[in-house]
Amino acid sequence: MDTSVTGADSRPTSAWPPFVALGLAVAEVGVLFGLFVVTVAGLLVLGRSCAGAVAETEYAESAWRPLAAFGLLFVGLGVGLWTAGAVPGLTPQSALRAPLTDRVAFRGAAVVLAGALLGLAGLVGTHRRDRPAS
Repeated sequence: MDTSVTGADSRPTSAWPPFVALGLAVAEVGVLFGLFVVTVAGLLVLGRSCAGAVAETEYAESAWRPLAAFGLLFVGLGVGLWTAGAVPGLTPQSALRAPLTDRVAFRGAAVVLAGALLGLAGLVGTHRRDRPAS
């Protein structure tokens, strides 16, 4: 008996929704309690799962470009949080020190790191996939 088929259209079920939920929950716990590594790990799982779901539904040819797009989105959100923590007298020095003194900027730095890692993986994966086999 095949349990991977559901519904009238006989399409296989997706494995991505539980990972999207897990990534979101782990990232939320990390953000809520200010756990840098947990936040980054949760956002990596969330971003990769969302990119996989986009590729699986055939909105994208592969998961690499959506992965880079989610990375860019996370970097943008993280920069917004980071600078929100450094707003009074925003200078390059205060922006760099903000994650050490401000909790919002600290969380923003975690989101920036996760986004940068996702974006880098997406870019590298896109270019590696496009290279001919040697």
